[in-house]
Amino acid sequence: IAKNDIAEAVSTDNSLNKIVVGFNIKILEESKDVKIITHNVIYKIVDDIKEFIGKEKVKLQKEDFEGIIRPFKIKILRGHTFRQSNPAIVGIEVIGGTLRANTNITKDGSRLTEVKEIQDNKESVSEAEQGKEVAISLPHVTMGRQINENDILYSDVPENHFRKLKALKKYLSDTEIQILKEIAELKRKKNSTWGV
Repeated sequence: IAKNDIAEAVSTDNSLNKIVVGFNIKILEESKDVKIITHNVIYKIVDDIKEFIGKEKVKLQKEDFEGIIRPFKIKILRGHTFRQSNPAIVGIEVIGGTLRANTNITKDGSRLTEVKEIQDNKESVSEAEQGKEVAISLPHVTMGRQINENDILYSDVPENHFRKLKALKKYLSDTEIQILKEIAELKRKKNSTWGV
């Protein structure tokens, strides 16, 4: 494996192709920009390639979703109001997706408030996955006015994030795709061309 092999791999746009494979040979040139896989057993090379591509796909997926508000759906539980306001603190169930702290939420398509903090068994956590029951703090709303027991709330996905999520649909779960459709329906009640 020489300089020109590495230069060719570096020049490709697709990071999954920034790889040089050698069977039973010496490496004459090292590179931090290219993955070099060599071995004297062909099966080991195949396994190493699969492992590299798998890890690289996960890394690319994380980069694609960086900063994007993902869809989630939560339900305010009956009898779990811990504080009415300033901020309202209520118990919820995550019906779908992953609830993240500091995310805006909606009830009818317009911004309602944000999930300021999430607590699971009196411990602050940054997120809660589908099926979890946690307590959340909601500033600028009052229980019994803007929100009520059994209300269904959604992540308030901005329109540009919605378009990106549509393009990255293959990385979303079936539940997240369904929730995204429900969010779009809410938004389109206020703006019929939202996300189109």
